[in-house]
Amino acid sequence: MKSSNKVSNVRSQKAVRALFEPRSVALVGASTQSHKWGHFIARHLLAPEAAHKIWLINPTGGEIMGVATVPTLSALPEAPDVVIIVVPPTAAEAAVHEALDLGSRAFCIMTGGFGESSAEGLAAQDRIVEAINSHGGVLLGPNCVGYQDSGSQLFATRILYPEGPIGVVSQSGLVTHDLSRYAKEFDTGFSRALNLGNQADFQLSDALESFIGHAPTRAVIVYCEDMRSGRAVLSNATRLRASGRPVILLTVGASQAAARSALSHTGALVTEMVVMDTACRDAGIIRVHSTKEAIAIADCIARLGFTSKGKRVGILTDGGGMGSLAAERLSLAGLDVVELSADLQRQLKDVIGPRAGTGNPIDMAGEADYDVLRYARAVETMLGSDELDAVVVSAFFGGYAYGEQDTKTVQMEREAAMMMADACTRSGKPLIVHSVYSECATGQLLRERGVPVHRDLDTAVSAILAISADVRMRDIPLLPDPEAQSALPDGYWNLRALMMESGVPFPDGMITKNAEEAVSFAKRSGYPVVAKAIGLLHKSDSGGVKLNLKEAGMLRSAVNELMAAFPTSPISVERQAPVADGVELLVGAKVDPHLGPVVTVAMGGIFVELLSQSATALAPISEDDATDLILSLPGAAILQGVRGQPKLDVAAAAKILSKVSRFAAQYASQIEAVELNPVLVLPDRAIALDARVVLATDTLPEES
Repeated sequence: MKSSNKVSNVRSQKAVRALFEPRSVALVGASTQSHKWGHFIARHLLAPEAAHKIWLINPTGGEIMGVATVPTLSALPEAPDVVIIVVPPTAAEAAVHEALDLGSRAFCIMTGGFGESSAEGLAAQDRIVEAINSHGGVLLGPNCVGYQDSGSQLFATRILYPEGPIGVVSQSGLVTHDLSRYAKEFDTGFSRALNLGNQADFQLSDALESFIGHAPTRAVIVYCEDMRSGRAVLSNATRLRASGRPVILLTVGASQAAARSALSHTGALVTEMVVMDTACRDAGIIRVHSTKEAIAIADCIARLGFTSKGKRVGILTDGGGMGSLAAERLSLAGLDVVELSADLQRQLKDVIGPRAGTGNPIDMAGEADYDVLRYARAVETMLGSDELDAVVVSAFFGGYAYGEQDTKTVQMEREAAMMMADACTRSGKPLIVHSVYSECATGQLLRERGVPVHRDLDTAVSAILAISADVRMRDIPLLPDPEAQSALPDGYWNLRALMMESGVPFPDGMITKNAEEAVSFAKRSGYPVVAKAIGLLHKSDSGGVKLNLKEAGMLRSAVNELMAAFPTSPISVERQAPVADGVELLVGAKVDPHLGPVVTVAMGGIFVELLSQSATALAPISEDDATDLILSLPGAAILQGVRGQPKLDVAAAAKILSKVSRFAAQYASQIEAVELNPVLVLPDRAIALDARVVLATDTLPEES
């Protein structure tokens, strides 16, 4: 079970600072029994010499590491800045109130049995948060494995993590532990590691905000299953990226099909994965799919401290097969393994040797067996060239001195590593090494000098791709207050009228009660007209649309036929637009429960789900952003007058797309999806020909 979120989140910045930089810490539940959490955490808190004043609370007495326990919080000489709690739920609630009375304002409850387990636990959790919030305090957890801040030397965790420049925020203690194991392999570690637990008070958005301006942190890895307050999360991610601390996200659930997608074309196109990918793109978040990949990218960013200024990559290898594998993986990842100029190839042959293949990949062809320093000279030449933006070494390098001690080969390989690291620093360009001997002394030396070294080629590719990728962040749009929104009117036709008021054009039309009323409308509006059974989901597939009705007899027959076939559906009659003169788009929006509305555009009409060519952004968007979104479609050339076709009014279509995005944002708490399909784009205008709004209260269609 999750927190009910009924409590208000009111806290002071002083309380948050106390959580991470306390002068004093009290551990409620400290244990003298070596197998208990209270014992492990006590030892970790006491380990850093004089980092904090530590009080160990245990009513039965005893001592841990020579420090005597104290029976109660009230027996302390002063209020601790932060209180760590590892006692059962009932005792935990009592400890919170005791600490609040003393003046403590920062808490971490590791104990489970709260909102994740039962209604009673959820009620207790809400009471605790309400009490802490009413005092301006902050709570991390409950049901978490604690946290570690290497900068302030605070280690309130069951397991100690390696220290380093990477921030970690996780909903899973085991995922954090897995990340820490890979961090050790990469000779790196964590600046601050937070386990959020139930996120009853201190949530993911708060955790990210805590890293803004945090000097020891160079990148932040996030693992989350429940992205609450999603827009705040994305906004803080953009702030972190702008401060040079990009967020690397590992999450689950994005591939699950939405049961409600059947309610609209948009729901089918904009899956959870599309929403998450869109959010990551707009916020500058790096999306990863494994803990190893997350550490590899964070380590690369932390060591290099810059991003590549382009995608032209040079590959240096000492085996053709490894070079070919690296070239293919880099190319498939979207990087350019460019062919080098004749002049640069001559320079490389001069420093490597006549047998070297210098086209890119550059194959040393055994020349390094005679002189390991040729690696360094080749890297210097490649990084110094204006033809390349980054260099990847995928080779035996590191293995020449394997198993040897203080030999000339060992010294030369170390010297080569230092020369390569210096060349990386001088050039300001990324150098990443993939070596089959990455664990050896040479690899450790390169890492110490700021060059990432990988044993696995795919993680090396992921790392270079992450720092070379184009980043086009947007300001994350805020959403209107749901309580300030007016209620949507009932019925499709009223919703259509509301969208028209917001600036979305539709053809002239009306709801008709009978065939004669439809004929009267057509005489005023002009033929041809369209008759629709507007209560249907897929009108064309169900025979609910009658097109190209050119005279009264055809219209009467069509209306009577629709009324007979669909007796519960209202029937509309509308002026038919010149479909043959333009191109149809789908314009829609879908509301994600955590990230809010996303707007999408696709090649429309009856082929929308068949083609599945769509582009998506967080809503609302401006008309300029809407134009960019439309033009990013694979079929956008059709709109721009390709092969002698007329140039269509993309600006008018973008205006409709922007209006729909704003409509979805304004009514995000009341709708699940809104869809215009099709929007007809003509040379001089764009017009919506059909619309559907799925309310949040709508039910799934029953199976036949």
